Amino acid sequence: MVRIMRLVGILCMVALSAACGIDTLIDKLGKDKGDDCSDENHSGYQVWAGDTAYFSQSDIDNYYLNINNHGYSLVGGSSVTQTFNTGTRKYYVIVADDYSCLDAVRFADGSYMGGGSARIHSSGTPDYEKWQGAPDGVSGKLGSVDKCSSGTFQAYITDEATIVSRGGGLTVVIGEDDCQSD
Repeated sequence: MVRIMRLVGILCMVALSAACGIDTLIDKLGKDKGDDCSDENHSGYQVWAGDTAYFSQSDIDNYYLNINNHGYSLVGGSSVTQTFNTGTRKYYVIVADDYSCLDAVRFADGSYMGGGSARIHSSGTPDYEKWQGAPDGVSGKLGSVDKCSSGTFQAYITDEATIVSRGGGLTVVIGEDDCQSD
């Protein structure tokens, strides 16, 4: 009986996607931005890379919170510390669908975010100063476990220096502490 119910559910999803398009299916399965989605939030982040800088845009948050609509490519994502190769792309952005606890961002050349003169741009990062510089065991929020996304993503962080000038890759260091509990 359980197998039949699962099959019926799958067939309904396939029928909905065929009738309404895959975007509608994703919207129906995804969380409603107006609802309290804190029970559905999950830890994780993504790294995107592209060749266009949006730093001078008056609505910069719109660009980076919806970076998937603005010419950047997904490099990868995780919920743990991971290294990403951004190739020859000039710029990067780290986004959180919901939330993550970052300790540091280390570039391929050994430098760290916040360790130079590059201006940092962010949204949904109330304590980003905690993850500037080398890892120290104290992480800061990227997004929030208690808040729904206002764009495709809930939070972002980037800076104005090119990623290629720092070796063409980065490591996102996730903290061991629970930064979301305060």
